[in-house]
Amino acid sequence: MKIDRMNNMARNTIFAGILVVYLTLAPFFLRTAMLYFLGVEYLGLNGFFASIIQMLNIAELGVEGAIVFSFYKPIAEDDLKTIRALMKLYRKYYTTIGVFIAAVGLLLLPFIPKLIQGPIPPDINIYVLYLLYLIATVTSYLVVGYKKCILKAHMRSDIISKANLIVVVLINTVQLVAICLLRDFYLYLAVFIFEGIGVNLISAAYSKRMYPACQPYGELKSEHSQRITRRVRELFIVKIGDVILNSTDSVIISAFLGLTTLAIYQNYYFILFAVIKLVQVLFESALAGIGNSLITESKEKNYRDFEMMTFAVSWVMGWCACCLLCLYQPFMRVWTGKELLLPFEMVILFVCYFVSLELIRMINVYKDAAGIWHQDRFRPLTAAVVNLILSIWTVQHMGLCGVLLSSVIAVLGVELPWLLHNIFSLLFPREYLWSYIKTLAMYVIWIVAACAAVFTVCRLIPFGGWGGIFVTAIPCLIVPNLIFLAAYRNKAEFKQWMGILQSMWNKRKKSGE
Repeated sequence: MKIDRMNNMARNTIFAGILVVYLTLAPFFLRTAMLYFLGVEYLGLNGFFASIIQMLNIAELGVEGAIVFSFYKPIAEDDLKTIRALMKLYRKYYTTIGVFIAAVGLLLLPFIPKLIQGPIPPDINIYVLYLLYLIATVTSYLVVGYKKCILKAHMRSDIISKANLIVVVLINTVQLVAICLLRDFYLYLAVFIFEGIGVNLISAAYSKRMYPACQPYGELKSEHSQRITRRVRELFIVKIGDVILNSTDSVIISAFLGLTTLAIYQNYYFILFAVIKLVQVLFESALAGIGNSLITESKEKNYRDFEMMTFAVSWVMGWCACCLLCLYQPFMRVWTGKELLLPFEMVILFVCYFVSLELIRMINVYKDAAGIWHQDRFRPLTAAVVNLILSIWTVQHMGLCGVLLSSVIAVLGVELPWLLHNIFSLLFPREYLWSYIKTLAMYVIWIVAACAAVFTVCRLIPFGGWGGIFVTAIPCLIVPNLIFLAAYRNKAEFKQWMGILQSMWNKRKKSGE
């Protein structure tokens, strides 16, 4: 089966983008309500438990990527027998994962209080809160969660996005009532249990309707099953490092600096994560199409596509970096107040962290689509260990700045060179590596130049408040894009993207007639 990659990617991007926008705005209002109706300590607790649960989710991280990758070839060859057997194997994995997370989560229960520094709200039982988070996570695996894989493998993630949107709107409405009217943090968490269940049930219904033949049945050949198990194990090692790298910062801040500092940090990280999710829409929408392309297209064609994606992501990443640098503090001043502001050097570090993360995510999407996990399995784990050691040391000498600086060093010093080595050793010709590094360096230089130019302009804006934010947003929107347009107008990638967009516009215009 040849998948219509461009149309599916466009559809996935649109609906994933809508979902990300909602998942940015809704939690923003929920966090605001929690801050004003319950207090900053509740924000800290919410972020702390979310980080703990994210670390527990490492059990799943090797499964979905390996299974979805395994679907690419049988879907391309219309091998229904293998697809059914993969569905059965995926169901087995998800049941095992749910039981594993429940067991490990219960074992961690006695140690939870030791990870929180400072006072806890007197009306809160942290054991009950933790168990609510744990139940929500476990049920999302045990209730037909495995059926989403067939939609992702066929590049129909837009259906999952729609299901998410329907469910979270209902859940968030109840949560807002629980905070603003009832001021009940337990109810706020309890309804969260139904989010994963609802999304899974809707996705399962659509997968059965669209792909009725793709039901769990049969067994894979022994060597095929062993190959997938090996991929799961290797990808698990890869992803466990990612989780440790992204989740331990919150635990370290809670243990050394307290819940209030954690809440302030996570207000900033919430904005950063929202921007990251917006850019990630490009990656997630393209992943299955890239996997299909790596099987059906030539190596030269795939490298050209890789350069095209690098160019597009670098442009979007640069524009977002400019917006973060100039709008972070004005927005936080209006949203949370001056008393909950971080120093400007933290804003610079957040922007550096954003750019470094997007650089490796851009390369990592091709690595995952190609299934290059064996050679890459120790990369994130090494970076996570470096980050953990540096964070524990720097948080005691530099405070919050040290935690974020450690993450930037781990990403740029360990992850980026390791990823580049792997992808140009195993997927693309090695002789292209130096040229690609120079291209990346050029993109980063133009991002720094655009940030400096926009920041210089924005400093001239004399007033604050919401009016100041809207006025500041104007040069953030215009100046970096004019700089990138002037810098890249003669590049082949820019001309190719213009051709693709023009072709898609003409096609839609023609179909509309």
